[in-house]
Amino acid sequence: MRLVLSKLLPNTPIVGDKFPGYFRKLPQLTQIDNACTLVIYRDCRDVVQSTLRKAQTDWHNKRWVRRLDSAEKVAHRWVQAIELMEQHRDKVHIIRYEELVTNPGSVLARLGVYLQVDPAGFDQTIVRSTSIGKHKSGLTHEQLTVIHQIAGETMQRVGYTSAN
Repeated sequence: MRLVLSKLLPNTPIVGDKFPGYFRKLPQLTQIDNACTLVIYRDCRDVVQSTLRKAQTDWHNKRWVRRLDSAEKVAHRWVQAIELMEQHRDKVHIIRYEELVTNPGSVLARLGVYLQVDPAGFDQTIVRSTSIGKHKSGLTHEQLTVIHQIAGETMQRVGYTSAN
């Protein structure tokens, strides 16, 4: 990965990528010398809502979507991601998505310290709160019940309750 990125972006010291599947690679990513690994996690309910919407629209014809086509599957995957994040917490910088959205200044200041860059270079205007709480209107009662059965304990451990 480092070789490809260095060829694609030879003069770029920091590169970010939003691919959620990297969570499975956290053990390897945390072993790369001089790499800074950032994990942004989000409310499982909103992850499920967003993933199911994508699975039914943009991704509907992708073969791999079968792994993400139910609230149960997405919730299990979210729990796995959180558990890996927790296992490697001493080697990664962790940001709670909702905190980034509601308090971007302080979150980006801490990120700047972690990356050893001036946080003034982060564009705070791209941080929007429109993705928070979509599960309230986008998931059924049955889906929410399944999510809480699978991920409720983990959600509570990382600060999510039924009320938020």
